Amino acid sequence: MEIEGYERSSWKTCVTWTFIFLTVGLLRLIFHWWPQLMLYATHRPTSIAKADKILVVVSEAANN
Repeated sequence: MEIEGYERSSWKTCVTWTFIFLTVGLLRLIFHWWPQLMLYATHRPTSIAKADKILVVVSEAANN
């Protein structure tokens, strides 16, 4: 299992929402199906202590 911390990036959020409007919401639909992509598009990696959001990744090997 991996734990990663992310904090919001103002410029990345602005660019992402601009593209969401330009694609008439299609990009937002894709982000709904894969929420980690929205996290990557609007946040930047940081330490867990300063993080606004936490991403927990469970590897396939841990499931078996």
